[in-house]
Amino acid sequence: MRFRICSMSVVAGLLLAALSAPAAAQDTQGPLVLTPVDRSIVVGPDVKLTTVDDATATLVGAYAAKLIDTKVLVGGAGYWLVSPLDHAHLWYGGMLLGWKLMGDNRTSVGVRGLAGFGGATIFRTVTVFARPDFHHTSPSHGGAFTQRVGYDDLFLVGEPEIVANFGVASYARLMAGLGYRFTSAGPGFSDLLHGPTLTISAQFDIGK
Repeated sequence: MRFRICSMSVVAGLLLAALSAPAAAQDTQGPLVLTPVDRSIVVGPDVKLTTVDDATATLVGAYAAKLIDTKVLVGGAGYWLVSPLDHAHLWYGGMLLGWKLMGDNRTSVGVRGLAGFGGATIFRTVTVFARPDFHHTSPSHGGAFTQRVGYDDLFLVGEPEIVANFGVASYARLMAGLGYRFTSAGPGFSDLLHGPTLTISAQFDIGK
C-alpha cells in the first residue's frame, strides 16, 4: 500500500511539473512585439553620361519611389537626351527597382535597375538625286542635293546599375552609379542606342 501511495505521488508531481512548464516558458518569452516597417517617399534628379549614336551624350531625368525599410526601392523613372540633339533624339522610362546590399544610412552600396520602353530618332544626311526637268533645255535643273533625314524606332529598354549612396543629411543623399543600357531596337538602331552609363543623382526624403 505504501508503494502505491508513493507511485501516485510521483505521478501527480510529474503532471504538475508538465502543466507548469508551458506557463513558465511563456513567462520567460515575454510579450509579442510588432515592429512597424519603415516606409518613405523619395524623389530625385538624375544626370546620365552615356553614348548615343557613337557619340558622348548627356541625359537628364528624375525618379520617384517608395523606400521600404531603408533597403528596397520601388518606383518609376524617366530620361531624355539633351545633348547632342543634332545626332539623335532619345527618351525612355519605366519601373525602377533597387536593393541595398550593404552599409547604413550614411554610406551604402546597392543595385538598381530600370525596365520599360522608349523611343529614338536617329538623324542622317543623305544624298538625293533629283530628276531633270525636261521642260527646260538646261540640264542644271537636275542633279543631286543633300537632305537631313530622321529614322524613328520604339523599343523596350533595360538598364541595370550598381550604385553607391552617400548621406549628406537625414533627408538627403548623393548617389553615383555605373550601368549599361540595353534596348530591343531594330537592326541599325540597337548598336547605336546600347551603351554604358555613368549616373550622378540626388535623393530627397519627402515623408511617408
